[in-house]
Amino acid sequence: AKRYFARAHEKAQSSLTAANLGAAMLMLGENDAARELMRAGADPQAPAELHANLAQAELLAGQVDKARESLRRALAAGADARSPRVVALERLVGDAEAKAASATAAKP
Repeated sequence: AKRYFARAHEKAQSSLTAANLGAAMLMLGENDAARELMRAGADPQAPAELHANLAQAELLAGQVDKARESLRRALAAGADARSPRVVALERLVGDAEAKAASATAAKP
């Protein structure tokens, strides 16, 4: 699938093709490359899918604040807050934020 999405992105160079290619890259474990690709296309007009995929990539990279911002952008772009994927991302980002806050509070 990645090969087809890459070809489509080469031709269209759109944020939608970047979202699809980024999702394929994430599934293949190519997190850094996916993050770089999607960051380049993450403008306010980008589809919700791109922002949600970027939120996942940022979370995998340990960039919790950036993951939260991408999730906010996904919701603003029309992502359904009740979709299982968005609910899962919200929980994962929230858990990561809580863990970071606990680690900060535990420091002397």
